[in-house]
Amino acid sequence: MNSIAPVHGIVRTDLNDLFSVTAPDASPMPQLAWKHLIGQQRARDVLGSAFAAGSLGHAYLLCGERGAGTFQAALELATALLCTNAEAAPCYQCEGCRKVLAQSHPDLHVIFPVALSAEHKGSDGKIDDEGWDHLTSLVRARLAGPYALDAYETVPQIPVDWVREVMHSIVRGATAGTHLVAIIDGVDMMSKDSANAMLKTLEEPPAGTIMLLLSERPHAVLPTIVSRCQVLRMGSLSPENIRDGLRTLRPDAPADAREHAVHYAMGSLGQAISLVDEPDTAAAEAGGRFLRLCVAGDWLQLAPFVDELAARQNFDLCVHMLVHMAFCIRNGLLTEVSASRKYIFGDALVLPATGGVDTARAERMLASCQSSVFAVRSYGSVPLILVNLALELTEILHEQ
Repeated sequence: MNSIAPVHGIVRTDLNDLFSVTAPDASPMPQLAWKHLIGQQRARDVLGSAFAAGSLGHAYLLCGERGAGTFQAALELATALLCTNAEAAPCYQCEGCRKVLAQSHPDLHVIFPVALSAEHKGSDGKIDDEGWDHLTSLVRARLAGPYALDAYETVPQIPVDWVREVMHSIVRGATAGTHLVAIIDGVDMMSKDSANAMLKTLEEPPAGTIMLLLSERPHAVLPTIVSRCQVLRMGSLSPENIRDGLRTLRPDAPADAREHAVHYAMGSLGQAISLVDEPDTAAAEAGGRFLRLCVAGDWLQLAPFVDELAARQNFDLCVHMLVHMAFCIRNGLLTEVSASRKYIFGDALVLPATGGVDTARAERMLASCQSSVFAVRSYGSVPLILVNLALELTEILHEQ
């Protein structure tokens, strides 16, 4: 079964010789023509130079914010490696590129965290035919929208069956050319079994194989995986990068909706796309209510509201809510306190002597919201994260 369907920056350049890939009878590589990667000049330079010199490592760990371009960079590099154009790759016109665009290239394998239901597994707990079909549809959607963020109702994981299937394909070698590429997203979420299924192949892949591992939490990636890769860190995107990306990927969206998304994207084009596609009115309302209850110190209402949010098991809603809260604090409290801001915060952050904003408290609140965003994105316990945040904000707002 084919696994694709059965489809800022520091680089360890000193390991280039140790990890470099030499494809059988390899000819000089063309220039890598980045056509769809937004921003990320460091990644463009490092990967582009190695590609042109024919000195790409056999394994890279691309680290960066979800939706900021790690998957797009990996996909574009993979497409270039599978491209048959001798002058500029990827050309998006040759047979290899067309197969990638059609999500049908036999030498491109993609893995990422998924939330499989019971109907996708057999009685033995392994992925059944319906499950493989489901994975095929998810991979095709991911390749069609490299910046899009996956939405999960439960904590996702990388099935060990999927990893083993891809490793078997890698061992069998390329079928259509000299290169075989595996993109493995979310390696920080691999179980011990999934990691063990990958390690031997990661250490000694067949000639011409390049494995591109992605993570937004490099500190959580197993050291045995990191030690086998060259590490490339990719930064958050600038507001102008995100504007450019939205103009390209969502040209029909209203200009004000795109600008709203830029402000709340926190460096992630994927986050901005999500906000344009599905306006987060519910998240904004939830964030406003959460802050007002913290200002009031009303635990009789705050506790059941936290339970209500946790019961929805909607990680994206929770993240969007926290982002709205952080944005409100950052852009609202560090300027003059207007009547609209007093509606949420009252005089809790007004200095008695001057009537100005208590920026020290505002900064502490912002730090609490930002750390909570990171914790939720790391799939921590949502009830515990929200309770801790409520305690921290209430203490900051009400301390004498």
